Amino acid sequence: MATITVPEPLVHEIDELRSKGLIASAEEFAEQAIREKLSVARKDRLVNESRVLQQDLSSAGLTPEMLVHEFDRFRHAAR
Repeated sequence: MATITVPEPLVHEIDELRSKGLIASAEEFAEQAIREKLSVARKDRLVNESRVLQQDLSSAGLTPEMLVHEFDRFRHAAR
């Protein structure tokens, strides 16, 4: 398992919350915070990739309606 160094002021804040019973453990709190941050980062990456794809498709002269039409045409032809 990797070790991550957390700045002392943050450790102090986490310890205060733990001592007041607001969080169960510092480790669980840190793990959950990292998971949430990673989730947001993945979402941001997908949004950015979608935006780039939409720009590329638009530059190629394709619209969402054209893509849906082609998908439907292919789906019906495959039956």
